[in-house]
Amino acid sequence: MATFVGATLAAASTTVTADARFKSFKTMPFGEINRLQIPASAFMVRIHPRTDKVADAVNQFFLETWTFPGEKERKKCMGADFLCSLANSRDDRLCLVCEIGTHQFLVDDIIEEVSLKDSRAFNDKLIRPYKILDLHLRYGPVVRVAPNDLAFNTAQSWKDIYGFRQGHKTFIKGEFYEGIVFSSLGVSSLVTERDPQRHANMRRLLANAFSMTSLAEQEELVRGSIDRFIDVFKAKTIDHGTAFDVTKGYERMTFDIIGDLAFGEPFGALETETPHPWISSVLSSLNKGALNETSKRFPTIAKVAAFVFHKQLAKLLEAAVQTADYAIKAVEKRVRQKTNRKDFYTRILEQRNNERHKVSDLELAAHAWDFVVAGSETTATAMSTATFYLVRHPELMERLKDEVRGAFTTSSAINNATTTPLRYLDAVCREAMRIYPPVPFALPRLVPEGGDTVDGHWLPGGTSVSIMPTAASLDPVNFSDPLSFKPERWLNIDKSKDILEASQPFILGPRGCIGINLAWMELRTTLALVIWTFDLELDSACKDLDWHRDSEMHSLWQKPQLLVRAKLAKHDV
Repeated sequence: MATFVGATLAAASTTVTADARFKSFKTMPFGEINRLQIPASAFMVRIHPRTDKVADAVNQFFLETWTFPGEKERKKCMGADFLCSLANSRDDRLCLVCEIGTHQFLVDDIIEEVSLKDSRAFNDKLIRPYKILDLHLRYGPVVRVAPNDLAFNTAQSWKDIYGFRQGHKTFIKGEFYEGIVFSSLGVSSLVTERDPQRHANMRRLLANAFSMTSLAEQEELVRGSIDRFIDVFKAKTIDHGTAFDVTKGYERMTFDIIGDLAFGEPFGALETETPHPWISSVLSSLNKGALNETSKRFPTIAKVAAFVFHKQLAKLLEAAVQTADYAIKAVEKRVRQKTNRKDFYTRILEQRNNERHKVSDLELAAHAWDFVVAGSETTATAMSTATFYLVRHPELMERLKDEVRGAFTTSSAINNATTTPLRYLDAVCREAMRIYPPVPFALPRLVPEGGDTVDGHWLPGGTSVSIMPTAASLDPVNFSDPLSFKPERWLNIDKSKDILEASQPFILGPRGCIGINLAWMELRTTLALVIWTFDLELDSACKDLDWHRDSEMHSLWQKPQLLVRAKLAKHDV
């Protein structure tokens, strides 16, 4: 019987008859969906010389042997959104790279029995959001996760891959970024532009809109949405005595804030208590980028998927088109307005006709799309995470209450400047972003031509390198007791226990988050107002909630419902 190693793969595919293939799945050493057992490989610096040849053979073997007795059985499996291919590792050891919808995880051993008759269970065995972390725990700080992809998770690797290094070339972004919405229109943005010089020009154009001076001007708009959120929170919990889902509440608030700043008006999500149609399109369109990445990695299987899932793909493409269309129209409307309102475009429009910064309305729309995606869901994720761990740990909540309520006598005194000195509030925010990084996926970079080092390892040019934020911030090598929420680790710094630089929620260097100051203002102001206004407790419906276990990752986090009840806080006058 054929084994799934090396050059025997191609030969095996021609020696098994069509009728025998399905039966042989149950006896092959790799085979049988019931017992997949493929050892993951540890990192080796030298790229295996037969990588492409063997990977192609494996892909072809997969396509020729994945057959079923009838159409019904095939649809059961393919209907589970299962797209997978094989990639060889050094010495012909194999790893299984799975693409399930927008999930991308490396699976090294799936030993539980799963029947084709239960495709949902098959999915469940493969969906492991923390698999890359598991591999680092097993193999160390650098792991090879695909033929040309290396995953790192140390503080030094953050600096080497993403930061500035004197005398070193820039690690440019990988092709992953070419699949995002506006790329199909031939337009790049601050997030998707891969060329370092063009990116630097874009950043100079946008920098004034995100400066501390501009932030002070924008604060009134931001505070307006935060106050509306507090009013909705109060109406639900105090006036009507019901539990309030702060996961959805924070999301609607941050979308309203970014809509106000990026398009000149909020989306109205807080008032209607429903997401704006464009928000849904944005989140759906993110899947298109993940799908493009999958297609580039496994082009042969992508052709099969395009045929099998043509309706689903059409919906994704439609969502991407709707997203771009709305952004274009909204930006055109804002550009035509003769107003001095203090949003992003007040500063950007001052610069756009400068000889160095000429930019079209279409490019402005691409930037606005970036603002919405990067500046809404991620900030809301940090707020929800902080709230969850605070209501789970009353002793931490009490310490934060003491700090916030001791600092302010009125809610109107709470703002960006007055919350910045609150050290425990700052620590709570940082710990929330460490234990549950708002950006859950890796951001790939390419080693420059001629090669370079990452964390002391020399790598050939063109190697794809990245850091999975969760794999860095939850590794006990970097943080003691990493799954425990401990804000004090950011106050009483003990480098023998915690390497704080291993958590980088805003990334580093020239591609670091341009909206970091805005995010911090939203985080500190919102949490301070919530803590000052309410005494919170977890609703009984969420008593068994586990924030990590009950989350999913579909490009961004799909967070669980977080129901809380509240009473108005009593303040000494």
